[in-house]
Amino acid sequence: MNVTYSAAVAADGDAIARIMSDWHDEVRWMPRLHAQVENLDVGQWLIEVTDVSVVRANGAVIGFLARQGRDIQALFIAPRARGQGVGRGLLALAKQTSARLGLWTFQANRRARRFYARNGFVADQMTDGRGNDARLPDVHMIWARSRT
Repeated sequence: MNVTYSAAVAADGDAIARIMSDWHDEVRWMPRLHAQVENLDVGQWLIEVTDVSVVRANGAVIGFLARQGRDIQALFIAPRARGQGVGRGLLALAKQTSARLGLWTFQANRRARRFYARNGFVADQMTDGRGNDARLPDVHMIWARSRT
């Protein structure tokens, strides 16, 4: 797949929200916290308050990574683009500009946890979920560039 990576622009907000919404539709264990119309605002909000990188195929956004400093806030890939290195490419870009990255994911999200582990992240903290909006057990994972 021929893809390009770039910073998100305001016009990407709807595509970002759609990718996140599609993931929520697929995952039975994740509660819907907001009405569908509220979810449409999330993409624009992410662009406004975080650094968002997007991946495009034929001009269409197929994935994104939102980051605040060393903290990855969100990484989502459209279903049709999964398993093709798109997420790995987004992580590689983030790793180029930071010697250390951290993120939270849900313990139930085994696919994400395996993906992050394959990309050098290790779990350093697990919680019972009291600290997140979904109230689901989560795990904090970190990656650090080796000094060798």
